[in-house]
Amino acid sequence: MHLVRDLLDKQMVDRNDNRIGQVDGLLIELRDGKQPRVEAIETGSGVVLDRLGWRTEARRHRIPFHRVRDVDIAVALDIDRAEMPVTKWQDRLRVNILRWIPGGSS
Repeated sequence: MHLVRDLLDKQMVDRNDNRIGQVDGLLIELRDGKQPRVEAIETGSGVVLDRLGWRTEARRHRIPFHRVRDVDIAVALDIDRAEMPVTKWQDRLRVNILRWIPGGSS
């Protein structure tokens, strides 16, 4: 597997094929005398800002790599959308802001 080509910036989907963001970064474990190992997939605005060279404490979420089921057009994860922190943020946005915009809740 070519990590950058096959994973980075790809759409992630949960076990029900709901979109849950994209792969923004990879956490690699370096081990003495052994091959490096992918520990986790990272997603969130903090990861993207780090890639641009802007160090920040913005939000990021790590998904253990053992939760990856398949890598194809999208990265299929053995995770439910409700487990993702972005879901809580989107729900708050929908309740507190979008409902006040005409057509915002459609």
